Amino acid sequence: MNRPCPRGVAHPAGPHPEVAALQEVMSAVEQRLPDILVELPQSHRPLLTNALLNVSINHILAEEGGPATASILQRLAALIAAGERPADGDGLRLNGQDA
Repeated sequence: MNRPCPRGVAHPAGPHPEVAALQEVMSAVEQRLPDILVELPQSHRPLLTNALLNVSINHILAEEGGPATASILQRLAALIAAGERPADGDGLRLNGQDA
């Protein structure tokens, strides 16, 4: 059985392909955010983070359905409430069926 590497320790074989793909997508989105902000009216710029959250939730709902989305959001809320923060270039680590 494979044990997960502790946070901050690289897996000897490199990142899991799904983790590497997620990091690549996150990087692509983050690189485009400054361009999106510039295109928005100044008064709308503070709304970007809320818009990203809502777009993300709508996509999760469409792919996973309500109960799975609620479970994912509850897990994220628990991690955030516990003080978890994603490492640079990484997402919050979910486990079990939410991963």
